[in-house]
Amino acid sequence: MKRIAHRVDKWEYVGGHVGHRWKDLYSKEHNSISDIIESYWLRNKQTKFIVDWETGELFSDENTITNS
Repeated sequence: MKRIAHRVDKWEYVGGHVGHRWKDLYSKEHNSISDIIESYWLRNKQTKFIVDWETGELFSDENTITNS
C-alpha cells in the first residue's frame, strides 16, 4: 500500500456531520477524498483505495494493479 493523502483538519457541518480537509502527495488541499481518488485514477489507472478514518490516511492498494 502507498499513502497518497492524509487528513489535515476536521470541522462540523450544521447538523453534526463531520467534514474533513485532506492534503495529497503534492501538498494540495482538498475538501473531500473523491477528487484525490479521481485524479489518482486518471494518472495511474488505480481503482482500489483504502481509507483509514481513525488515523486520517488514504492509501492506494498498489498490490492490485494489473497491467493488461
